[in-house]
Amino acid sequence: MKALAIVGAAVLSLTAVSTARAQNAPQPLTEPQARSLAMQWGCGNVSRLSQGQSGRWFGQCQKGGEAVNVMVDPSGKVSQGRPSHITSSVARADLMQYGCSNISQLTRDSSGAWHGRCTKGGDSVDVTVNQQGQVASH
Repeated sequence: MKALAIVGAAVLSLTAVSTARAQNAPQPLTEPQARSLAMQWGCGNVSRLSQGQSGRWFGQCQKGGEAVNVMVDPSGKVSQGRPSHITSSVARADLMQYGCSNISQLTRDSSGAWHGRCTKGGDSVDVTVNQQGQVASH
C-alpha cells in the first residue's frame, strides 16, 4: 500500500510539473504583436506579414528611408531577414498586387514557387509566384 502511495505521489508530481511547464510556455506571437515589435525596431509601413512554419514572422517595412525585409522570431527578437519560403498568404498578396482577382487552385511546388489561376483583365490565366515574389502569367 505504501509503494502505491509513493507511485501515486510521483505521478501527481510529474503531472504538476508538466502542467506548470505548459502554463509557462511562451505563447506564439500574433500578427499585431509582430507588427508592433517591428515598429518598435524602427519600421514604418509594415506590410506583407506572414508567419513561417518555425513561428517566425516575415514582412517588409520602411526603415531609415529604405525598404527592408524584416523578421520577428518567436521570442520577439526583430532583425533584418527574408523568409526561406513564401507563404500562401504572401503569394496571394503578390497576385492581388499584380492585378489578379478570384485567385484559386494555389499550390506550392518543390522549389517553393506557387502556382494557381486568377482573373486578370477579364481573362482567366495561370499564374506563378516565385520565391522572390515575382509573378508571371502563362
